[in-house]
Amino acid sequence: MRQSWSIRPAGAWRARFEGTWLTSNAEMGVREVRRWCVLDAAGEALLRAAVQQLGRSARAYHRVLKVARTIADLAAADSIQPAHRSDSPGSDTPT
Repeated sequence: MRQSWSIRPAGAWRARFEGTWLTSNAEMGVREVRRWCVLDAAGEALLRAAVQQLGRSARAYHRVLKVARTIADLAAADSIQPAHRSDSPGSDTPT
């Protein structure tokens, strides 16, 4: 039986946060973002340049990563892809 898109991400979050107090990507702190919201080198450079050019804060940078991780979860992706980053509200980064 095929799982619906809304059930699959919950399984990913549950596995990711097992043994922690976290229940959603939004609750991640800096340590968790660094661990679970990893970008490739090109994506990291692009996002950092966009944040710096737009004058965004470190908090905004981490918020974009958390939303991108959620979008990746909804797409059942193991890693954050360029499309997940660019779909994040406030990212203002091209793909």
